[in-house]
Amino acid sequence: MFWTDWGEQPKIERAEMDGSNRGIIIRQDIHWPNGLTIDYSAEKIYWTDAKLFYIAKANYDGSNRQKIFRTPMPSQCVLGHPFALTLYENKIYWTDWKTRGIHSTNKNSGTRCQMVWPNAYSPMDIHAFEARRQLPRPGKFNFLLLLSGSSAKSYFIPCANKGHFKM
Repeated sequence: MFWTDWGEQPKIERAEMDGSNRGIIIRQDIHWPNGLTIDYSAEKIYWTDAKLFYIAKANYDGSNRQKIFRTPMPSQCVLGHPFALTLYENKIYWTDWKTRGIHSTNKNSGTRCQMVWPNAYSPMDIHAFEARRQLPRPGKFNFLLLLSGSSAKSYFIPCANKGHFKM
């Protein structure tokens, strides 16, 4: 799992699903890391920084970091206050509090930026559902499985309501 932290030392961290192997993967040139999404097929994370006005990507371990979109870029969208982002196919979509809209751009080059939905009052979050990211699981499950880096450290959590999870 991955998460952002705006604390006194802003950063992006990662850990196994059981909380082990926690570590900071991005700690420099980051101030307000708002949105975060995962590109499973390319094994990359993408995030926005609302203070430094960019969208970036990196490998799961934080290496090969690249800014793919930043303001100002001539004849491109402006990042006013990017907040949440998601991926769908070869595009990144993000919400922006200042422009009050939803924007998209190419996930690799940052080109072909466009506003896809104007007049969203205060868009907090965005998710795209893609069949390749939502693979069906056969059978019914009565437990929640949290995986760690080694299969020997996986945990089964029984669920009393026969596979229906409530948070």
